[in-house]
Amino acid sequence: MDASTCNGLGQLDKAKMTLQNEQEPDVGVRLTYPEGEKMFGTFVSNTIIDLNCNRDVSPDSKTINFVSEDVSPGSIVYRFSLTTPYACPGYGGGGGGSNSFWAWGIGATVLTIASVFLVLYFVIGALVMKFALKKTGIEIIPNVHFWKDLPFLLKDGVLLIVDGVQALIGKIRGTGNYAEVK
Repeated sequence: MDASTCNGLGQLDKAKMTLQNEQEPDVGVRLTYPEGEKMFGTFVSNTIIDLNCNRDVSPDSKTINFVSEDVSPGSIVYRFSLTTPYACPGYGGGGGGSNSFWAWGIGATVLTIASVFLVLYFVIGALVMKFALKKTGIEIIPNVHFWKDLPFLLKDGVLLIVDGVQALIGKIRGTGNYAEVK
């Protein structure tokens, strides 16, 4: 089933999002899908989904509750509710608010910290080499000889892995690199 067969529910561009209560934004958000498809030739179906804020509910909870079906001349309005922490203002889903340290996830956090340390390594290292050790030119780069050799070291590492895989494949097929001694 694709989004086009869901009577407009899968089409978020048609949805109107408002606060359930303007004076109390912590109550939650209301999604309204107006002007749904005509049903039975005369009735127009509309859907209202109330996303209720509750920070204590598990973010994995996906239970949508049917609330009511309001039938009036020419239209049917279906009402549903879902209680989720994602409807709460400032909720980032990372175990705290949107400003939580872990809101990005562990991978992005580790990469950010590693990037900061790498920049600090080069900046502080260059300052030490320049002012404490009185180096000039390219020699102010910390461990400059390692960084010059790095592309060749990476190439050697890749070739080591390739050779190991080829040797393993040769042993499996019985065509190793060595000739049999008789």
